[in-house]
Amino acid sequence: MAKNWHKSIVSNSEIELVSKAIADAEAKTSGELVAVIVRRSSVTGQLQGVIALILFLLMFAGIELNRSLHLYFSWHQEWWAAYGYGLAMISILLGTYWIAGLLALNPLIQRVLIPKADKNCQVDQRALAEFNLAKIQNTAKGTGILIFLSLMEKRAVVLADKGIAEKLPPETWHEIVALLLTGIRKGKPAQGLITAIDRCGNLLSQHFPLGPNDTNELSNQLIIKE
Repeated sequence: MAKNWHKSIVSNSEIELVSKAIADAEAKTSGELVAVIVRRSSVTGQLQGVIALILFLLMFAGIELNRSLHLYFSWHQEWWAAYGYGLAMISILLGTYWIAGLLALNPLIQRVLIPKADKNCQVDQRALAEFNLAKIQNTAKGTGILIFLSLMEKRAVVLADKGIAEKLPPETWHEIVALLLTGIRKGKPAQGLITAIDRCGNLLSQHFPLGPNDTNELSNQLIIKE
């Protein structure tokens, strides 16, 4: 995997704009916002085998059809014909497995072949893991919030800590998620984040206004991971 894969998705200037949007939003509220973008949440290791099997079966069906039509590899021919047939199958199997490894890296193929329920579950689990890794649960008043994007699955999750959850129901974040998904669909995830962060700041300021002694407890830097 390319170490700097995100540069084709989010530029350095956009990273800075997202971080500034977080700082601006937190200037209105005692809430602490953390934004995270990951390349994928779903496990994709099994895809190579699945794709290889599909390709092999398609190629095998094509060869069998050709053999039936032309009797090219008839078992009634010389022994070398059967031997060559076996070698052809092994070569095709190895070739398809190698090709499958390349195809398994394609986000579109990943989205198609991984069941939706699995993708949703793994995105939710990854979001919870990132919530804990960023120590969002450690703010003094439980006012941390995670804004999470998983690009391959084209899903967004907003997780609020207990202090916020006590005053704002989960439905509050549907609008934020919609803004994030709009950004992903348009190929502009950073712009979606900026819009969503600004809206979060406005929402939180109504229930968690900035106090005189508030400090910045969590980093404003956009977090980008595989």
